[in-house]
Amino acid sequence: FYKTGSSAAEPFFNPDDLIEKQALKDLGQKWQAYVEQGIWKVTGHDFWTSCYAFYHLPTLPSAQELFNDMKRSDLWIFKGDLNYRKLVYDCQWPITTPFKEAIGPLGSREDVPSLVSFRTCKADVVVGLKPGVGEKMNTIDKNWMVNGEYAVISFKP
Repeated sequence: FYKTGSSAAEPFFNPDDLIEKQALKDLGQKWQAYVEQGIWKVTGHDFWTSCYAFYHLPTLPSAQELFNDMKRSDLWIFKGDLNYRKLVYDCQWPITTPFKEAIGPLGSREDVPSLVSFRTCKADVVVGLKPGVGEKMNTIDKNWMVNGEYAVISFKP
C-alpha cells in the first residue's frame, strides 16, 4: 500500500520538466497508435452503466455480444472504485478473500482472459490482502478503506 496524493513528496508528474512532458507525449502517441492499429479497442455499452455487477456479464442476455467481444482480448483493464466494487459484487468480503474468488465467474471461467483492476479505496470493500495487512493499515489510518488516500491493484491471471 502507498498513500496517494501525498503533499509531502514532490509531485508525481511535473509539467514543467521537459523530459517528463516528452515522455508523457510519447506515451500518449503510443497508446493512440494502439487504438488506431486495433491493438487496443475502446467501446461503449449500456452494461457499463447498468445496475448489474460484473458477475452477471457472462449470463446477462443483453450483454452477450459485449462479453463475447471481450473474451477475444488478452487482458481486461478496469479502473476506479465503482468498477472494482462491481467486480467483487460490492459485498463485505473478508479482506483476505482472494480476488479471483471475489470476482465470481470472471475468476473461474476458462474463457475469461487475465484482468487487472486499479482502484483508489473509497468504500469499505477490499479483497486480496495478505493476512495482517488490514490490521496494520488500521493502525496507520483507521479510515484507510474509505478516505481515497490508499489504492489497490488487483490481478487475475
